[in-house]
Formats: sequence, C-alpha cells, structure tokens
Amino acid sequence: MRRTLLLTVSCFAVAVPARAQDAPALAPGARVRITVPSRNLEKQIGTMHAIAGDALVVELLGSSGDLATPGVAAHIPLDSVTRLDVSAGRHRQTWRGAGIGFLVGAGAGLVVGPLSMECPSYGCDTSPGVAAAFGGIVLGGLGAVVGLVAGAATTSEKWEEVPVSALRASPAAGR
Repeated sequence: MRRTLLLTVSCFAVAVPARAQDAPALAPGARVRITVPSRNLEKQIGTMHAIAGDALVVELLGSSGDLATPGVAAHIPLDSVTRLDVSAGRHRQTWRGAGIGFLVGAGAGLVVGPLSMECPSYGCDTSPGVAAAFGGIVLGGLGAVVGLVAGAATTSEKWEEVPVSALRASPAAGR
C-alpha cells in the first residue's frame, strides 16, 4: 500500500511543470510591456518584432512622449530599457470578483442585520447575533452574485518579467 501511494504521488510530482523556473519566451509577435524612463515611456505596450543589434524593434500600440506613433516600429536601445515584460495572456476576474463581493456583502450584512431588527415591546424572538449572521449570509450571497457578474466582465493581463541583462548579453543581441 505504501509503495503504491509513493508511486502515485511521484507520478503527479513529475507531471507538474516547473513553470516558475522557465524564462518567458521573447519571440517575434509577442506582446511586450517596456519601461524606458529616459524617453518618458512608462509601461508602453507593443508587439515585439526583433532584436536588431543593440536595440529592440517594437511596434507600439500607443505613443508616449517622443518615442513613436502607434503602429510604427520603434528601435529602442537595450541600454535604455529598465524593465521588459512579456504577456502571459489575458484572463477574467470572475472568482476574484465573487470573493470580493461576498466579503463586502457579508461585512455589510453583519452590520445591517442587527440594526434592521424590529423588536416589539415584549422583547425580540431573535438575538442580534442570529440577525447579524442572517444578514451576513443574505447580503454576502447577493454581493457574491454581483461580484461574479462584475468579475466576468473584467479582464486583466498577466505579465512575466524578462531579464533585460540577459538580452544585452545574448548572442541574439549582436545580430
């Protein structure tokens, strides 16, 4: 039994990719985000074309400062690049939105629940704790639904940093 468990666990451990150890691929056509403070370029997004000599050739999607106009390939010296990120894809914030909505709704329900209790002159049938719990559950569920919808409508992009020092020292930079 112990041997079977060890074999099963080792198979799953081998199957898990070590993605955090891999450097992100910087290939032509990759979506990149570049920071070049000397040219007033903060986190400009574009499409990577090539590394030509000691410069990055990037088609910028928007202009910042005096660098380039959108859609025109810009040659950005590698020495001036302080940070370079490559896109790892876009994803929706569905579950994050649901979680935030639940927490906000539950917090509001915990406060509003006891405040909304109406007690007749002879006393309450429900304690403030039960009213707070009920309010937290009800408004938390409502907040989760609203957050789920808002999160599904929101997309964000994940970025992975490419070490700029490796680009400066790479043989591809000399081409």
